[in-house]
Amino acid sequence: MVSKLPAPAAPPPAQPSGTVTLYKDAGWVGSPYSVNTRDYLKDTRHSIAGSSLHDEATWIAFNLPVGTVMTLTDNYVAPANGNVYDLINCGRVVDLVGTGQTEAVDLTKINLNDCISAFFWHTPDLSAGAIELYESAAFAGNRTVLFLSEWGAGKTYALDGWYIKDRASSVRWPALVDAQMASLFNNNDGSGAAYGNIKAWGSFSEVSNLKEVGFNDAVSSFSWNNLLPKQSFVKPVDIVVPDSVGKRVSDSLHWPNDSSAVQKQTLSVDVTDEQTTTVTATNQYTAGMQLSYSLSAKKTQGTNEVTKEWTLSVGFVYSHTDESSLTKTQKTTLVVTVELNVPPYCIFDATLWVQLGQLPPGTTYKTTAERWYDQELKGSVYDPANGYWKRTESVTLQMGGTLAVSQTCETKESALPEKPPVTAP
Repeated sequence: MVSKLPAPAAPPPAQPSGTVTLYKDAGWVGSPYSVNTRDYLKDTRHSIAGSSLHDEATWIAFNLPVGTVMTLTDNYVAPANGNVYDLINCGRVVDLVGTGQTEAVDLTKINLNDCISAFFWHTPDLSAGAIELYESAAFAGNRTVLFLSEWGAGKTYALDGWYIKDRASSVRWPALVDAQMASLFNNNDGSGAAYGNIKAWGSFSEVSNLKEVGFNDAVSSFSWNNLLPKQSFVKPVDIVVPDSVGKRVSDSLHWPNDSSAVQKQTLSVDVTDEQTTTVTATNQYTAGMQLSYSLSAKKTQGTNEVTKEWTLSVGFVYSHTDESSLTKTQKTTLVVTVELNVPPYCIFDATLWVQLGQLPPGTTYKTTAERWYDQELKGSVYDPANGYWKRTESVTLQMGGTLAVSQTCETKESALPEKPPVTAP
C-alpha cells in the first residue's frame, strides 16, 4: 500500500465519499472549497483558478474510494502528449490515495502550502505496485508516486520537466508486489549511473537517504519489470464442452455400388473457422509475457471419434518486447474422418455429422505453474538440480469459444434400380 502523507494534528471533519476539500488555514476553519469525483471527468486535468482557494490551500480533508487517486498539482498545464499521468511542467504535486474513509494532509509538511492550482482523478491499479519518490531525505518534502499500472513494463520513462527530477533524496516501494523490480537512472534515456535494488522481495523496501547509495538528487528516469522465470511449466487443464447449444457441420456421400464386391469410401469433415477459442490468463506475472495455448481432443485409443472432453495446454513466451498479451484467440482445425464399407449391389447414402458446442464466455479454470527463478522470491525453494529457486504459482484462465463435442454417422442402403430387359433386334 502507498504510504500515508503527514496529517494535521487536529482530526479532519468527515467527508462524503468521493470528496476532496481544501482549507485555507490550519484548524479546519474558514470557507472550504470542495470537489467531488462525480462532478469531474476522470483522467482529465481540471483547473481551480477561479476558486477562492486557488494557491491558498493549507490543509486537505478527503474521502476517496479504495482504488481512486486524486492528484493535485502546483501548475495547471495541458497533458504532455495527451498523457494525463505525465507530470511535465506540473510543478509540485500531492497524490491523495483513497482508503474508503476520511483522511487528511498538511500541505505545509510536503512543501505544497498555498500552491494547489489544478487536479485530476484517476484509478490506477494499486495491485500493480507503486514507487514513492521524496524530495528530501527521511521521506520528507514533496512526494511523487509512480503508479506502475500507468507505465508499461520494460520501458524507460524520462522525468524531464517533472518537479522531482534531480531532486529525489529518498525512495519507498512497499506497494511493489511479489516479483516486481525497478531501476532509477541518472539520465533521461536510462544511461549513466543507476539505483537498481528496488524489488518486492528482500528484507527492506525503502532508502531513507539516497546519498548513502551514491544516488542523491540524481533521478531522471525510471523503468520497471517483473523478474522473469528461467524455466516454467503450466499444468494442462481438462475442459468439458457443453453440447446443449451449438451448430453441426457435415459431409455426405451418395454412392451406387453395382459391383459384387464391398467398396470402401471415406467421409471427412475438415474445417478451420468453426472452432475458434479465446483464452485469457489472469496472472500477476504479466510483464514481458505472451500467452500461447493449444487444444487437443481426448479421443478413444485407435479411433477417430470426437468427445466433448478437451485438454487445454498453456504456455508463456517470456520476452522483453514492447507488447505483451495475456489474451489470445486462435482457430483449431477440425478433422474427423470415417471409413465406410459400401455393400454390393446397393445405393449407399451416408452423412457424417459433427456437433459443435459453445463454451460460455469467461468460463474460468484454475491450474498451477511451476516456475524457477535466479532470485529467492517469497515462497520459493532452492532446487539443486538446476541451481534456481522453484515455486508453485496459481494461474487462472478464462476461456470461451466453439469446440467439437460429438459425432454421428447416419447410413442408408437402398436397392439399385432394375435395369430394363434387353430386347432382341
